[in-house]
Amino acid sequence: MTWLTRLLGFFSLGFMALATSAQELPKEPMLRIDGGMHTASIRRLDVSADGKILVTGSEDKTVRVWSLPEGRLLKTLRLPAAPGDIGKVFATAISPDGKLVAAGGWDDVDNTALDYYVYIFDRVTGHILGRLGPHPQVIDELTFSPDGKRLAVGMGGSAGIAVWDTAQWNRILTDGEYGDQVNGIAFSSAGEMAVTSHDRGLRLYGADLNLKGSIHAPSNDRTEGVAFSPDGSKLLVGYVGTMAVDILDARSLQRLYQADTSGLAIGDLAAVGWSDDGQTIFAAGDYYTQGGVERMQMFAWDKEGQGKRRAHDAAGNTVMDLKALPGGGAAIADANGGFTVYDAKGDIVLRKTSIAADLRGELGENFTVSEDGMRVRFGLGIEGQDPWLFDMATLRFTEAPQPPGDLKPANVTKLDVRNWQDEFEPTVSGAPLQLDRNERSRSLAIEEDGETLVLGTNWSLRRYTKKSTPLWSLAVPSIPWGLNITARDQLLIAAHTDGTIRWYRLADGAELLALFVDATDKRWIAWTPTGYYAASPGGEDLIGWHVNRGFDQAPDFFPASQFHDQFYRPDIVREVFNTYDEDQAIKNANAKAKRPPRKEEITDILPPVIEIVKPAEGTSVTEAVVTLSYRVRTPDGEPADEIEVLIDGRPQGQRGAAVVNEDDSLSLDVTIPARDVEVALIARQGDAVSVPARVTLKWAGPPSEDQIKRKLYAVFVGVSDYDKAGLKLNFADDDARDFSASEAAQQGSLYEAVEVKLLTDKEASADNIRSALGWLEDKVGPEDVGMLFLAGHGVTDAKQRFYFLPVGGDPEDLRSTAIGESEIREAISSLAGKVLFFIDACHSADSLKGDVAQADVTAVVNRMARADAGVIMFASSGGNELSLERADWNNGAFTETLLAGLAGAADYEKDGSISTAELNLWLTTQVKKLTGNRQNAVMLKPDTVPDFPVARVK
Repeated sequence: MTWLTRLLGFFSLGFMALATSAQELPKEPMLRIDGGMHTASIRRLDVSADGKILVTGSEDKTVRVWSLPEGRLLKTLRLPAAPGDIGKVFATAISPDGKLVAAGGWDDVDNTALDYYVYIFDRVTGHILGRLGPHPQVIDELTFSPDGKRLAVGMGGSAGIAVWDTAQWNRILTDGEYGDQVNGIAFSSAGEMAVTSHDRGLRLYGADLNLKGSIHAPSNDRTEGVAFSPDGSKLLVGYVGTMAVDILDARSLQRLYQADTSGLAIGDLAAVGWSDDGQTIFAAGDYYTQGGVERMQMFAWDKEGQGKRRAHDAAGNTVMDLKALPGGGAAIADANGGFTVYDAKGDIVLRKTSIAADLRGELGENFTVSEDGMRVRFGLGIEGQDPWLFDMATLRFTEAPQPPGDLKPANVTKLDVRNWQDEFEPTVSGAPLQLDRNERSRSLAIEEDGETLVLGTNWSLRRYTKKSTPLWSLAVPSIPWGLNITARDQLLIAAHTDGTIRWYRLADGAELLALFVDATDKRWIAWTPTGYYAASPGGEDLIGWHVNRGFDQAPDFFPASQFHDQFYRPDIVREVFNTYDEDQAIKNANAKAKRPPRKEEITDILPPVIEIVKPAEGTSVTEAVVTLSYRVRTPDGEPADEIEVLIDGRPQGQRGAAVVNEDDSLSLDVTIPARDVEVALIARQGDAVSVPARVTLKWAGPPSEDQIKRKLYAVFVGVSDYDKAGLKLNFADDDARDFSASEAAQQGSLYEAVEVKLLTDKEASADNIRSALGWLEDKVGPEDVGMLFLAGHGVTDAKQRFYFLPVGGDPEDLRSTAIGESEIREAISSLAGKVLFFIDACHSADSLKGDVAQADVTAVVNRMARADAGVIMFASSGGNELSLERADWNNGAFTETLLAGLAGAADYEKDGSISTAELNLWLTTQVKKLTGNRQNAVMLKPDTVPDFPVARVK
């Protein structure tokens, strides 16, 4: 019997029966932010005994599993969730062998049953294996014993602790004799357990779990962090509210000495750790340097805490947890949603920061809006640092170091409102503004006419009359640090802790729209409450649909990009500002686009879910034919129509149903090249496409006897001399010719051979372009590269469909005279090798009219770069930006920059080779520079496609 089989068997006996729970989770899908990194405070982190796996648990309702030292995201674990606090993770731990992840926090759905559970996940598959509980309070701390035989649970309130035996999953200790929440639990190598609580106590339990001693910790404040020395002879204790770091005798619990914290200002060092060699202690918390940008610090002391203090940069917000690592390093988690890993010298070897903007302090000039609410300026950093401007009319996100004169800050002086900033008892004209117990006011905005005001609090938006009469209140997803009311008194705009800007109807508080910006790479997405959205290239995957499957199964999560065809609707997003009502905006936009008057229901179009059962991630293989076992779930329970195989992101063909194995999984054989590869499987059912299931395989067989002879097959199309005068361009044909010559020069260098089809002006007819696409399909082999370059006019019709205009293209008859996006996609996504698609098709066109508009290149990029297409997209501009050309360049700005990069300027690593990542960096920075910020090139590639060289520099 394997360990997993035994574990599942014991779960069925030792876990509380799930069917008896009276609580119910939402059955409808819920929109959640998820861009591959945490967006809220990481409350706890933990590391496997070998130091290779790190887990982080966050209030954003996810646990993320990372590889060390690379920092690759291996898995995202999700708890069953509901609006509000349900699903927030306050504690997580990984078993010493790295096979199990425990997570807990707030999962009492109705907030009355006081039933809180610890979820046990299979770390590799992400499955929920069972739940431990119930517990009478929220789960604040989880710790596995070093031998993995026990799991200790620390709870909020005064509920104390519980300890579970992991062999039978029995609760073997419950101790509720605590006066406050438990936030620190540590095991010694001998099995003793130390527990700290905010009741200022420190308790020591023997290996038999009998209480051996209990003291008020010597520094007499709320005890939090605790760690045993490796030999178990000493205890390290940190506190909330004081800078003290105490080292105690682990037998008598008497203080032996304190680490040197002299000269440190007010704060605390609540998170502590002890190095595995016993020589160094670490501590961090709410202590930061002052002067310039405030930064938290982690401290280290050698000589078991008696040596000299060393300071290391930690984070921009409170350090929430700290764990020592094998080899002498440490890892910390911070309240901004990031984590940092240090080596034994204290040097940073890995840092992951939250992708969410830090919107604390978005007050006054830090948060300004236009009269109609369509433009908003805010800082991506705390207190308005790094200001940017978002314009809903143009869907552009641009740097804004200087505030536009027509954008206004919130009015906070029209009424006599006091105690509204970080206070519990705000007033207006001396009358109290009603709040709930422990509810703190954070932000304020007053209408221009002074008749009403809105407060943002810890968990609500509240509107009052000028005489303090409540009008409405609304629970919000996170603290609104900044508020503003448009001059027309129609919209309330709020800047929230989760990094979102949200628009609300002032009359009743109904949410109309939300915007989330990835502060690291400036991707963005704006969406309505039912999920219609506009997004930048790559921005579609910043949100997705969380679908609960009960308490005993891990929820599903589907990125918004899975529903692009139904929900990508920039027209609806803009129309919200005309109607202040989502339903009416949908109706108006559908009427203008001549779409059927219906509203998409997400539950009707959910895609299949596929997972690879074996081989496991990182398996070594010696044979070219690998058998993959997999499982597929579909919304209606019917079999999937097709299973598609991808190798390093390139489609390898579709398969039908396969043989059912004894473990209820299916299997198929995949032929891989003699090298390390990533294999992915995609399930299709009708038009719905699953998120890829991926596994990396390490080649351990003999090297291939056949030397790879990679060829490039490329089609270059450039149209300047259009028939209609209003469509004529200057340099699109030159762009195609010059780029073609650049690639031809790669023959004998990067490629064994280069074959090119060049179509410019009169040669670039619809028939010739279609013929060239067919030639690409015939020529490109598995190890080759296929390339397509289109320069000219692109247009988008009323139904958001893209067309490229050939030389005889007529914007008023696109279906008959233009090349549709679906044709292009079908041709290049079916190529056997790697695919690069360059598009420069967003030029100004005077003759466009009626139901067509300039190309929505963003939509093309997002659709083409989906995993099932496997295409790497380079676009000359994003959103509704125009592609610029100028006589002194003799090219468009995009091609001018592209040619310089491929000639060597993009070789950042100076290794004589230019990769897709290097070319991306070059284009995105230099096109912007060349055009004075008027044009921003973009690259987007599926996660399944690895980086690879696109040019050699001679």
